[in-house]
Amino acid sequence: MKINLERSGGIMGSVSSRTIDTDKLSQSQATELKELLTHSDFFELSSLRSNVASQKGAADYYTYNITVEDGEKKHSVKCTDIAMTKELKQLISSLSKVKE
Repeated sequence: MKINLERSGGIMGSVSSRTIDTDKLSQSQATELKELLTHSDFFELSSLRSNVASQKGAADYYTYNITVEDGEKKHSVKCTDIAMTKELKQLISSLSKVKE
């Protein structure tokens, strides 16, 4: 499974991206990410979680675009740190900490 995490925005308007191949991770790391994807119902989520442009006080938020390719399945979810579920927050946090 390949997972791409792109983060953009914030005060500086920075963009960062990384791709994680679960086949190159330890068994425990790969299992953790797969469980977080399952727990968040990732493949059932809509592609766009929220339109934050209309929210007041949303100038310095980050936007995340997560794309997961698992065999024939491919799905992307775009969300912001002010409009994400607890489960997506846990997934993004874990993805950000992975060391390949």
